[in-house]
Amino acid sequence: MLAVEAPGDPVPEAVVSRERVSVAEPAVLEPTRVQELRQIAAAAYAEGPWPSSARDEDWRRTPQVDRLDPARFQLAPAAGPLASVGRALPAWLRAAARALPEAGLETLSLIDDAAGSHPGAPAAPGASGSGLEVWPLEVALQERPGLVTAHLATVLAPGQRPFVALNTARFLGGSVVHVTRGTEATQVVHLLHGVGTGQAAFPRTLVVLEEGAACTIVEEWLGPAGADPALLVPVTEVVVGANARCRHVIVERTGAGAVLQASVRARVARDGRYEASWLLLGGAWQKTYLEVDLAGSGSSAQLSGLTYGGGDRHVDLQTLQAHLEPAATSDLLYRVAMRDRARSVYGGLIRVAPAAQKTSAYVQNRNLLLSPQAKADSNPTLEIEANDVRCTHGATAGPVDPEQLFYCEIRGIEREAARQLIVEGFFADVLDRLPAPPLRALGSQWLQAAFAGTGGQPA
Repeated sequence: MLAVEAPGDPVPEAVVSRERVSVAEPAVLEPTRVQELRQIAAAAYAEGPWPSSARDEDWRRTPQVDRLDPARFQLAPAAGPLASVGRALPAWLRAAARALPEAGLETLSLIDDAAGSHPGAPAAPGASGSGLEVWPLEVALQERPGLVTAHLATVLAPGQRPFVALNTARFLGGSVVHVTRGTEATQVVHLLHGVGTGQAAFPRTLVVLEEGAACTIVEEWLGPAGADPALLVPVTEVVVGANARCRHVIVERTGAGAVLQASVRARVARDGRYEASWLLLGGAWQKTYLEVDLAGSGSSAQLSGLTYGGGDRHVDLQTLQAHLEPAATSDLLYRVAMRDRARSVYGGLIRVAPAAQKTSAYVQNRNLLLSPQAKADSNPTLEIEANDVRCTHGATAGPVDPEQLFYCEIRGIEREAARQLIVEGFFADVLDRLPAPPLRALGSQWLQAAFAGTGGQPA
């Protein structure tokens, strides 16, 4: 255990290692509460152990934790609010910025490179005049400090996990989405979080929907194409008010050399609804936590996602459906297809508190193995402390059905094309849950890019 340095013996600037982290020094003065959170996070990171596949149950099937060592990457310098508006974007980021408008969706896009290049937004960031506000995080800390400090680190506390603490201490880029009471936002909010070659980035996203509000958000995690190394550690907190509805699409399309440790958690109040869809399509190695607290009676969550990978890719997803109050419902569907020597690890936990009577919860994980060397581990579990509930889970793993292949081949479809068609059909239920037809079409395009070996990025 390493104690935080005493006054007079300060932590050197930009120290980020497995043992300790210095707090970030943004270009603008932050509220006192945020400065305190950074110090708390740095202390928690120093005091907590580094993850271990030998010691920690949720890391047991994910070795090579050293690949996440932040000391192996460069830290991007702080940039002032929108300091680089108009700066040329990398080609992969420009393509992502265009994707949603070209798909026919009305969007309010906040482009956030989080690696030193912060080009702002096609629409001026801030209040849209319709009850929907989208801000770069550092701007929101200046313009709406009360909003940010009231909610930041309340859904994901700094000491919850080492990489949440690391993000809290080091975030320099990020976004704030705020939907006021009773507002049903018609625009799709498009958030991009990227990381540069050889760099480590720690973007932070805060989404707050007040009572009766509704919004659709697409959040992309992006990285350089090819095998260039990079580390991305995003943290997203979602606050869903009473009778509010949040549709949240998460798309991971980092390059083949990227490593990622992401944390997403939503807290849903009475009669609120959280719908999350995720597409994990790139990267060399990643571990992602996707969690929801059903903290109000009558709240609900619909969670669905897919993973496709090849080569030596390793994807570890941990989900949590935490039922804290009565009469809440949750449903999770996760589908995985792995080829070559790729490996998927999934842990899905349904937790029911004593007060959460009348709970209805379900988790399903299906895995398709496209080669003899591909591997999928699935471990859905239940922790139930109430006696009037309905909670079930299921998991399957197996190869492509030879009869389906035969059916395609006798109709003139080559074997590899037939396998791709079968995988597309396997993923159809997840794509159908995306919240709008243009997003479903775009999800299909991202999946085709993943089939082509570009990690979901444009070829």
